[in-house]
Amino acid sequence: ARFQRKPEGMWLSEAAVDTRSLDLLAQAGVRFTILAPRQARQIADVGQENWTPANEGNLNIREPYLVELPEGRSIAVYFYDGPLSQAVAFEGLLRHGDNFWGRLSSLAADKGLLALATDGETYGHHFKFGEMALAFALSQARAGVEGVRLSNYAAYLAENPPARRARIHEDSS
Repeated sequence: ARFQRKPEGMWLSEAAVDTRSLDLLAQAGVRFTILAPRQARQIADVGQENWTPANEGNLNIREPYLVELPEGRSIAVYFYDGPLSQAVAFEGLLRHGDNFWGRLSSLAADKGLLALATDGETYGHHFKFGEMALAFALSQARAGVEGVRLSNYAAYLAENPPARRARIHEDSS
């Protein structure tokens, strides 16, 4: 309501979802959400029945996945980079903006969308001046330093519809 438009995506607290909550998001017109990589149970190509168990070795966290829901609905899901998110939230990566940028830019060389997920209070509350490290990294990316390009989930999804499907663990949190 604040931005005078409907949200295209939503990150649920702690990425806590099940099929019912994903279905409710889709019913509300939400097109995508963000999950932890450990929440993927199985993956398959769109239009195929080649389901395989999901693990960090075969889950491409740089691409959106389609989760098929009851009554013909679906929602796209992104899986965030677990080690990067852990380093930001708990390992002090935000202590120095140049270190934070260095880690981001080194990972950004791979194809696809690099996503991390942290609580907003990480930036400044848990890590004093963490918001400054974030601002530095964003300014570097906006300037296209090291070929990094800023995007967002909605823009990436519009340019890259899911080519794979995912089923989630129902007991995820």
